[in-house]
Amino acid sequence: MEKDTKPPAELAARFVESLVMLLYGLGNPSDEEKEALGEILQPLTDGDQHACKMTDPVLFFRISHILSRGRTPTMSQLSSELMIPHATATRLAERLVRQGLAERLADPDDRRIVRVALTDRGREFHEVMKRFAVRRVKKVLGSLSREEQEKFVELLDMLAANAGRG
Repeated sequence: MEKDTKPPAELAARFVESLVMLLYGLGNPSDEEKEALGEILQPLTDGDQHACKMTDPVLFFRISHILSRGRTPTMSQLSSELMIPHATATRLAERLVRQGLAERLADPDDRRIVRVALTDRGREFHEVMKRFAVRRVKKVLGSLSREEQEKFVELLDMLAANAGRG
């Protein structure tokens, strides 16, 4: 007999609410943290006041994370991984290109296909954002015991692995 693992609606709703609050908390730094992040990013902006305003920082981090894995995805692959429309992915990529954070590359096998990759500057931005995100997560996880932290991350890994399985 197979065990019923489907959570009740109330638990699923509580999960959604907690997840939204967690992501909101991680993705929306305090004014003090925004100032600190601005100071960290300042040397990378080359005096361009708008360079740090590339888009929502969480979305930039998602895009740069995909691009930082050493691949050069097509716009279709990028839109699929971000779960956004192709046209939106193209506009976001264009914005990153204009700001010198990414570059468009011709596919070596098919000139009709456009690929996108981070520039050196884009990789620097990604590393800064990654360090900032790690600091924020460490702060949040600090409220849990070491055992709870490990269990929480283990459960997140399991959820992430199953998230795309309909």
